[in-house]
Amino acid sequence: MKLLSALVFALLVFSAVRAYTEVSTIVDVQVQPDGTARVSERYSLFLQSEAEVEEFENLRKFGSNTVVSWRRFLPSMKYHLTGGVTPLDTRVSARRLFDIGARSAAIELDYYVQNPIFNATQTLGRTTTYTLLPDAIAFDRTENRVTNLPPTVTLEFELPENARVEKATLAPPVSSINGNNVMWVGPLAGSWTLSYKLEKQLGVEVSEYFSNAYAQAFQLIPTFLPIALVLLLAAFVYSKTARKQ
Repeated sequence: MKLLSALVFALLVFSAVRAYTEVSTIVDVQVQPDGTARVSERYSLFLQSEAEVEEFENLRKFGSNTVVSWRRFLPSMKYHLTGGVTPLDTRVSARRLFDIGARSAAIELDYYVQNPIFNATQTLGRTTTYTLLPDAIAFDRTENRVTNLPPTVTLEFELPENARVEKATLAPPVSSINGNNVMWVGPLAGSWTLSYKLEKQLGVEVSEYFSNAYAQAFQLIPTFLPIALVLLLAAFVYSKTARKQ
């Protein structure tokens, strides 16, 4: 009986310590022209006890500032965009938001997804179509592969400059779309689809053509150099022979 009472007491204490409120999570995906992405995730919290404030401060000041260490405090933190391999340039920072309230805090996770999260297909002329990979968004997924965006989460894609969003492909229904910015606000559930087109400027295409031609010509120099030397030598011998005649 005493053991049961001790376990119940421990559970109550643990629940009290883990009583913080996740106010919001903003996942900002800055898509690069090559389909890779720089991602910034901001978790806004309200710390409801002094124990939470103390744990947060200890982690912020003395912790290793890694995803693994902060997940012990905030289990919902993880890489929510993935290219199939561990992201690069991961940085975790935390701070108190005293301008909002004494117990308001934020944790920011920044990283670079080096594998493209969009599949690129060249369509007409200088136009390339980019389509979001099915497993790029790594929020919780059901057995039927339905992705769930929690109520406090905002997912925003900042597409490359001059990107033309294929509005007919957007799913689930977007919360807002402004130019090359597409935003979803939870709660939402569905299979995420997003496509856009990029048209390469004519000047860029011409510049790339001549750059490639120059590179190819430079690579061929070792092949033609012996032939050129033979021709020069033959011309020299011919000129000497012609003068003697």
